[in-house]
Amino acid sequence: MPIVSVLVLTYNEEANLPACLESVRWSDDLHVVDSGSTDRTQEIARKFGAHVYVHPFKDFSDQRNWALRNARLAHDWVLVLDADESVPLELAEEMQTAVRQAPAGVVGFEMRRQVYFLGRWLEHAGQFHAFWFLRLFRHRQARYEDRRVNEYLLIEGELRRLRGALIHDDRKPIEFLLQRFNRYATLEAEETLRLLRGGAETGLAARLTGAPTERRRWLKQLHLRLPLRGTRKLLYLLLWRRGLLDRRAGLLFSSLMAAQEWMLSVKLAALKQGLPVRSAPAGEST
Repeated sequence: MPIVSVLVLTYNEEANLPACLESVRWSDDLHVVDSGSTDRTQEIARKFGAHVYVHPFKDFSDQRNWALRNARLAHDWVLVLDADESVPLELAEEMQTAVRQAPAGVVGFEMRRQVYFLGRWLEHAGQFHAFWFLRLFRHRQARYEDRRVNEYLLIEGELRRLRGALIHDDRKPIEFLLQRFNRYATLEAEETLRLLRGGAETGLAARLTGAPTERRRWLKQLHLRLPLRGTRKLLYLLLWRRGLLDRRAGLLFSSLMAAQEWMLSVKLAALKQGLPVRSAPAGEST
């Protein structure tokens, strides 16, 4: 018996959404929150039996929090996916078993992601071994941090980890990936300016022993103040994370991630001078 709801945010995702929703057919409660797609995204979602909601996009945390508050989720547990992600069968089975056996004090399960680029799994440049993502959780106890992009889920209780990993494979033309990197750089530049103008920093004690969110925020503030962001990102991915082992795809992907950091720096400089960095807003998804 299904016991997990599924929530997906979308904007013009007709190329990715079928594979995403096909991979979660085991759930009897699918929800898609769309920010005004002009392609067949909403039609595809309905064909899979998903409940479709339309809500204007402001930023990622606002959209995710609106979805958690307004989607009529049938189950206590929700799996939150990006439209370009899918759930392998073994992970789906592991999720359902974990949720059924979870004690009352367990509020969420973290998992890793296998990032594909140019048809290759980026085990190193995609930072498979570095990051865990909290995607399966008790939604009534959760909300997202007020942040325009790269928002953290705030939830109190015990977290556990799953062995399986999500598949991240964007099927859109590469032009859309470049546009996404550019859009993320804009959002990150706006968020960076907000942090830099936000007043007092986290104290030293909280930096070392405080909540994970406080430590991450302090590390982010430190990162913002160091020079050569793009160069540091490239060296980090290629050398420290051994992205060179992913060969040509790893080199190109790492270069794109570094370029996004350079774009962020340029946009941040423009914002500090009061110059515009974006055109008229449009709907967005992850």
